[in-house]
Amino acid sequence: MLRKETVAVLLPTYNSEKYLKEQLDSILNQVGINVKIYISDDGSTDNTLKILKEYFKKYPKNFKHLYKVRFNEACSNFYSLLLKVPKHKYYAMADHDDVWMKDKILRAIKILKKGYDLYGSRVKAVDKNLKFIGFSPLFNKKPSFANALVQGLFANNTTVFNHDIIKLVRIKRINFITDISWLLYLLATFYGKKVFYDKTARILYRQHENNVHGINLSLNSKLLRVWRFLRANEKRINDNHIGYLKSIIKNQPKKNISILKSFEYMRKKMIFFNFDNNFFNTLGVYRQTKKGNFFLKAGIILNRE
Repeated sequence: MLRKETVAVLLPTYNSEKYLKEQLDSILNQVGINVKIYISDDGSTDNTLKILKEYFKKYPKNFKHLYKVRFNEACSNFYSLLLKVPKHKYYAMADHDDVWMKDKILRAIKILKKGYDLYGSRVKAVDKNLKFIGFSPLFNKKPSFANALVQGLFANNTTVFNHDIIKLVRIKRINFITDISWLLYLLATFYGKKVFYDKTARILYRQHENNVHGINLSLNSKLLRVWRFLRANEKRINDNHIGYLKSIIKNQPKKNISILKSFEYMRKKMIFFNFDNNFFNTLGVYRQTKKGNFFLKAGIILNRE
């Protein structure tokens, strides 16, 4: 009988009582692997801690540590887990309100064992009662640093990765963070690690009134994307990412360093003024969709990217 791999599951919580048990049960019911669960609670005031105490008592082999923090922000809570979780061979990130299909982690581990370092996938969006809404967008272009520089590829709750990715995260702390999975994708590709985007969804991604992030299926989500564009949210994110990557330049593939420097120059000079596709194609940066690339070009021209 083959030995089961052990995977560290990183799960931040905050006032999670409504859906937490379903998520924890779906993690415990994963087939073909052993899970070690690390929780970071951000000052919950409901019954979250009571529920966690019950699970820690009932499943002591699976629940390893409960960190109590005060960030008042989900991304910072996730990030703190990445910085302090003990060493494991594999890690998976989880939200507190989803439901995992039984083979979610096993499928990812099998793919990582083929030589990949970071795995992420599409999601199956459901409402608060787990009724099907739709799938997250299907991306067909190859994962790369040229894509990661301008776009996250998958949601936090789908990511599974090896210890090499944790080591990259811990090289230097980033001061401003809005999307953990985007940071992992950015670092992995910048250092030449292999990333796998799975077109098959193995997670029920619950959409409800308290979601921090959605999957852009509704009209409201699309309007929010336009609002973020107009407020130059992406520009602030790109400024931060570029500054951070420049501060850790060392031993990355020369091609990626060149792409980073060219992208920085392009944004400063607004070189896409006439939608210069030749330069755009030569540089190589791209988003996964035509609409995404249109907004990228327009954003640079308008100083919004």
